[in-house]
Amino acid sequence: MIVGSTMFSFKNVSLLTASAALVLLVLTGGCSPESGRSSDPEIGPDHLEIALQYDVGKRYLFEFDMSYETDFGEALGNLLPEGQRATQTQQFSVGVLEATPSGGRKLEFEFLETRFDIDMGGVKASFNSQDQIKEGDPFADMYAGLTQAMGHPISVELDADLQVVSTDGIEGLRQQVLSNANPQLEAMVQGMFSESYIANLTRPSGIPERPVQPGDSWPLEITQDLGALGRFVTDQQYQFKNLENHQDTECALMTFSGTVKGGSKAESEGMSQMMEITGGKTSGKMWYDPRVGQFIDASAEQDLKMRMAVPGIPAEAMQGGGLMLEVRQTMRRRLVRVDDIGASDETQSPPESGTEGP
Repeated sequence: MIVGSTMFSFKNVSLLTASAALVLLVLTGGCSPESGRSSDPEIGPDHLEIALQYDVGKRYLFEFDMSYETDFGEALGNLLPEGQRATQTQQFSVGVLEATPSGGRKLEFEFLETRFDIDMGGVKASFNSQDQIKEGDPFADMYAGLTQAMGHPISVELDADLQVVSTDGIEGLRQQVLSNANPQLEAMVQGMFSESYIANLTRPSGIPERPVQPGDSWPLEITQDLGALGRFVTDQQYQFKNLENHQDTECALMTFSGTVKGGSKAESEGMSQMMEITGGKTSGKMWYDPRVGQFIDASAEQDLKMRMAVPGIPAEAMQGGGLMLEVRQTMRRRLVRVDDIGASDETQSPPESGTEGP
């Protein structure tokens, strides 16, 4: 999610919005994953099945944290700040309403809370959906739209493999937010209220296709088409390291690392920009709790070097093939609590396996 794009826009697409939207989508996953099998051909008693589980009648509360830094370098002089810094937190819930005849699940997804802080060259923005909007705030319309979006249910259907096959309610919610927002909010809303974003929050990537034992590894390739921003590929290798105590329960620790590559080229006047990742690396850890059937904690880091050419930027900034950007990002997704659907706040309790976050 990116919101600090009210200034420094060039022609059709804001440079700040484009770069940050790319980082978020690459980090949280994407469309058309192609995962491989474990490197061990035999399945023995020491193997563990790492399988996502959504129990009917349960409500899973998650928290997603992200921070990023973007350095724009000195090529543009005073046209852009030296960089942009931002932190963001989202709380969302996944309620499991019923099982489908095919063995899938019908879910109710809700964004419950959103918070962010942005500092872009001294231009600061801060938002908490739980707080009252200050009178006279220059971002008041944008904040009102986001606040209204909290707590609105989105229907999600999973197949027997718990892959997302359909969603309902995203488009209406997105349009509701956009109707109360200034144009600079559009990229953030399109990213946050999209089927791919919700699918990746609901089902993390990297789940092996068969039981694994410590030391087993498997590949995952994620391909993403971001329209005018181009086509990007994340090529990662996952490994089941070992069983370890995490948040007071025995979990399977998985690690991953890989590369990010891709981009787009400005082929016509209608194309707003060229973007190319000249160097991209990602790595992280995931802890899977077999008793809950969920990844109760996951963290990732990403470093990207990008080259961009944007109409409207002075020609001297484009020398060498484009404007060079460096982006650094960290992410954490954790399971906070599992409740019975319909339980009030007063009766909610941590799950038996100890998945209450620190």
